[in-house]
Amino acid sequence: MGSIADNLGLGEPRVSALEQSCPPYWNRSLYCFKLPSDYKKEEITGILREGLKATFSDLPVLTGQLVPVDDEKQPGKKDVVPGGNEELFVKDLTSSSLDYDNLKANRFPLSTFDDETFWATPCMPAPGEKCPVFAAQANFIKGGWLLGISFWHLIMDGTALATALRVLAQNCLLVQNPSSQSQAGSKLSGDIYNKLRLHKSGPEYRGLLSDHPEYVFLPELPTGPPPFATIPLKVEVFHISPASLKALKAAATPVVETETHAKEPMWVSTNDAVSALIWRSLMVVTYEGTEYKDEPLSCCQVAVNGRPKMEPPLPPDYFGCALSFATNYLPISSILVPGSLSTMALMIRQSIMKVTAPYIDSLIATIHNVPDYRRFVPRSFVDLLGRDTVQTSWSAFPLYACDWGQALGGKCERVRAPKLGMFNGLQTILPALPESQGGGFEVMIGLEPHVMEKLKTDPVWSEYCKPIEN
Repeated sequence: MGSIADNLGLGEPRVSALEQSCPPYWNRSLYCFKLPSDYKKEEITGILREGLKATFSDLPVLTGQLVPVDDEKQPGKKDVVPGGNEELFVKDLTSSSLDYDNLKANRFPLSTFDDETFWATPCMPAPGEKCPVFAAQANFIKGGWLLGISFWHLIMDGTALATALRVLAQNCLLVQNPSSQSQAGSKLSGDIYNKLRLHKSGPEYRGLLSDHPEYVFLPELPTGPPPFATIPLKVEVFHISPASLKALKAAATPVVETETHAKEPMWVSTNDAVSALIWRSLMVVTYEGTEYKDEPLSCCQVAVNGRPKMEPPLPPDYFGCALSFATNYLPISSILVPGSLSTMALMIRQSIMKVTAPYIDSLIATIHNVPDYRRFVPRSFVDLLGRDTVQTSWSAFPLYACDWGQALGGKCERVRAPKLGMFNGLQTILPALPESQGGGFEVMIGLEPHVMEKLKTDPVWSEYCKPIEN
């Protein structure tokens, strides 16, 4: 056992309790780089292969694969062992109609990136399919190249991916310029794999499922993909300009009356405001003008990075999946009323603040007592694409800042995903655009086609968000 752990750079446990509860699928993203028309594919491929080799040395867990654990007490448990992927997949699409300048002129439309072409893995594995932790595919087109990345979400979250890409970019830069000051591996924290803090909690935590209603233990073992995963979606990217972001935050900031009868704003973040707008708008276009029984509650869950929440905090580059969810509930009728945006933004802010070290410890204790991981899902998954929504934000990931070296195109010009989205029903705030690319936020939304058309005509949504595709 020890030698296996050492081969992957890991200690024990190799997969923490918190990670056992994370989504069992590949998250896929795409990174777009412009090149001169006479670029040499073989040169770029060679640099990438050498850069990947060094990155696998710096982060050996990337070469692992997920395997099931034979555990009668907790079916569905996973382990990571050697035997994943250590090659660069390459696809030459230069004879296709794809042209980088056209892609850029059209703001890299998501509809271009079909599910099968640009990544080495699907979103979800077929039964018995090998599950590598990480896979990289270089796609060459006229005037540029597109890097398709797949990572297994149970082992890595977006923060870990940002670390991996930073290290890969630095290693590729070092291949091009051996005298460069870039030393990727030496810039990692010394304790990035210590998973004990996300695996054990104190005896004061009861570990009861009832302690965490933001998760659901399904009454039966699923026999197929969840219903929402089979719904065909229209996924689009919307741009929120810097000016619109400022206006949105102002509109979403609650104002309270103080003891002196003065009115003062309460703080919410720009991310809170965007999350509230997504939640509000999805419920409006789904339920406005329709009749529904009783008073249904809408659940909005926002992924929260647990690294800075722990006590003491985990290293910022802790290499694993440290996610939990900030969970919010509101009656549909409360969402549909005018002016609900500030109420929702404040609720999201308060729910994020409730994700503390004791909360995560309590969740870890509960996960240790889950009878079957296959039946343990976030609450929003029960009616995702109906009255519930789940969101994640990559807005703070510095993916546009990484310098990959001149031969590879310098800096990435756009982050994209498959035209079906990263995950069916997941609403995503993409990395904040640098000023050179127009600034502001891009938001990736996936809805049933008829609901998407309603969203694009919703006046509140349209006030702030502009579709990148006509």
